[in-house]
Amino acid sequence: MIAALQRHPSMSNDRQVSRCLRVLCRACRRWAPIGEIAMQYEPIAVGSKIGRWSVLEELSKDSHHRRRFRCQCECGLIKVIRADGLHRPGNIGCCACAKRTHALIDTPEYSSWASMKSRCSNPNDDHWPRYGGVGVTVCQRWIESFEAFLEDMGQRPDNTTLDRYPDPFGNYEPNNCRWATPSEQQNNRRDSVRITVNGVTKTPTEWSRITGVSAAAIASRFYYQKDNGFTNEECVSLPLMKPVANSRCRRKSQCVLFTK
Repeated sequence: MIAALQRHPSMSNDRQVSRCLRVLCRACRRWAPIGEIAMQYEPIAVGSKIGRWSVLEELSKDSHHRRRFRCQCECGLIKVIRADGLHRPGNIGCCACAKRTHALIDTPEYSSWASMKSRCSNPNDDHWPRYGGVGVTVCQRWIESFEAFLEDMGQRPDNTTLDRYPDPFGNYEPNNCRWATPSEQQNNRRDSVRITVNGVTKTPTEWSRITGVSAAAIASRFYYQKDNGFTNEECVSLPLMKPVANSRCRRKSQCVLFTK
């Protein structure tokens, strides 16, 4: 958290050193008084959990009067840690856990996990307005552990990305996520048109693959449904008709799409 100390040049009296010392906070990238930065730390209490460490008990201070705690990592290792060690950025548990985590940082699964958390929890992320800004969240199990995310989702196949399915408006959680191809992602967009026929809901592109009618025709029929009187089943299954000879309709394509 503390990158450097800086003393204001106007302060020359040693008695005023404590008031003029400032620190650079790595979280917000600004200089602030030591007291202000210290107040940002959460208090350490017995029974609390910080990162992967669970605080078991507080021990006596060391020779430099720094607080010490006996803590247990999620893997079961028990270790004595100073307070500044618990508050260190990137606290990912004991050395064995850190090695396992760092070994997976360059994997596509870790990239998807980190991007998912960023766009749902970081207001500075470019995608925040369409995710965290509209209330999309990540389940607590995945926020706390990349290993849990990897266990639930498995390895990411080639040419796939993380997709919320079957509910594109839902949150990121095990029962609402999958690895999807670009075409599957496109059909699962939040703004996609969805047509229900006999209890089955699909996009125009998906219906087009089943019925053979072009996706553009299906979407146009559905969009002008109130004008042309088509039912949902007719929108997706009615074959295209040729333009009527000598038709007065200036837009022959409209005749093709809408004439029964």
